[in-house]
Amino acid sequence: MKIGIDTNVFVAALHTKHPQNNVACSWLNYSMEKHDIIIAKQSVLECYSVLTRLPTRWRLTSAEAILLIKSNLKSQIKTALFPNRSFLNWLDKIAMKNIVGGKIYDSYIIKTLSAAKVDAIATFNLSHFSGLVDNVKLINPLTHEI
Repeated sequence: MKIGIDTNVFVAALHTKHPQNNVACSWLNYSMEKHDIIIAKQSVLECYSVLTRLPTRWRLTSAEAILLIKSNLKSQIKTALFPNRSFLNWLDKIAMKNIVGGKIYDSYIIKTLSAAKVDAIATFNLSHFSGLVDNVKLINPLTHEI
């Protein structure tokens, strides 16, 4: 099975002070043993952004964030790019569906992972993704569903 992961799952798994770190790490480690794990390159950038702009006591330096991200991506997580040929068509669909504000980023991640042919997407924010996904199952790592 191919499972895409949302930014929030990756951040939680990487940052030891994240309140969902234990759950995210356990879920991700188990999933990497059993499935192909894929993350959108956009999510990797978002992860870096989050890790380097947290409140001061939890914030990572740019070097720490890059080292943490790269060491985890080199393990068993593949990255996926948005399919360029469909970008303008995707924008038209976004407008027709009246997807506005920050939901465009979730839609972008979903499109990227769908193009990578994932069977499911893991996210802690099911409500952000519901209504945006078509033939892809949503997984909440908190429920340990796979």
